Amino acid sequence: MNEFEIKVDMLISSLEKKREALNAILNITENQNLVLSDSSNPAYVAMFNEMNAIKQENIDEVIEMDSLFQGVFGGISDGFEQGAEDCKAKVALMQDLITEVLETDIKIRSAEQKNRLIADDLRQISAGSGNQPSKSQPNGAVRNHLLKQYEKNKKPE
Repeated sequence: MNEFEIKVDMLISSLEKKREALNAILNITENQNLVLSDSSNPAYVAMFNEMNAIKQENIDEVIEMDSLFQGVFGGISDGFEQGAEDCKAKVALMQDLITEVLETDIKIRSAEQKNRLIADDLRQISAGSGNQPSKSQPNGAVRNHLLKQYEKNKKPE
């Protein structure tokens, strides 16, 4: 295996990890919609915040994979066309992964926008009634219900 192929393997690996992290972010974002839909329950608000923390970990992973990808690709970009001829299947896989990553990113943005609209509506309602969200933690039954919903909505790997 030559240096170019090794670097292409590194690019593929970073794209696969990014895809996993983006799928986790999408899953969390879709499940946050469930929580927002019944945010009258203070425990759901706490669960939403927990989900945000997990989502941030995945966002950090995406940023790290982007940085890795850019660094490795920058090192081979000049000879990429010539090297790509030698390992067409790997380059095709990389192209497919890039497409998947972009499609998942679009889905995340759409789900985030839906959640943002719901959250904005909830803020307006809360501001009008003077109610402030509670800081209580989810009780066991609520947490188990949300976790079951989370697993039900989880995307296959």
